[in-house]
Amino acid sequence: QIYSFDRVFGPDESTAQIHEECVRERVTRLLAGYNATIFAYGQTSSGKTTTIRGDAAREGLIPLCVRQVLNAAAAANERTPEGHAWSVKMSYLEIYNETIGDRLSGQTNLQIDEKKGGGLHVQDLSEEAVTDWKRAEALLLAGDENKHVGCTLHNDKSSRAHTVFRLQVDISRPVGEGASISAELNIVDLAGVVLALTLPAPAPSPSPQPPPYLQ
Repeated sequence: QIYSFDRVFGPDESTAQIHEECVRERVTRLLAGYNATIFAYGQTSSGKTTTIRGDAAREGLIPLCVRQVLNAAAAANERTPEGHAWSVKMSYLEIYNETIGDRLSGQTNLQIDEKKGGGLHVQDLSEEAVTDWKRAEALLLAGDENKHVGCTLHNDKSSRAHTVFRLQVDISRPVGEGASISAELNIVDLAGVVLALTLPAPAPSPSPQPPPYLQ
């Protein structure tokens, strides 16, 4: 079977390039009221979490997206200081062994309800207001302490849980300046797929032959 791709990024290309070419437009549409979701899926130790969260050498998609939203809010406030009111909140959950946990509070066994208007609601999932990247970074680092990891053949600290970072953006506009906006961005880091290597069964040893007849 033949698969087609819109874009394949090589090992020398940065997460910032992925954000610029594939993600920035989604975040821009988020600020216009459209929900957006970004998935990272693949083999364990393929770089999904590094792409999503970043590391000491590079920023991941989460910080790049949060900065983009906060920069847009700051620019809007500069243009109209008494105009639109922005609210940015984040939540950080994981699904481990079919159990939902709140990475920010450490609470586990959270339940899911279906909203009347459609969509899902996670009971007791904490939401924290974010006004600058320093606050968001502190929350993310605290949430990472509650991360479930495990040792695999490829990585001694492989993510063993699905992680969902959610950024809720609400923009209230004065009367007569259009409808208010409410939208969310979900960035999903799925647990790595560990492929079981099945080796062919060894060939049976040849049956021992009787010694040749001695004259």
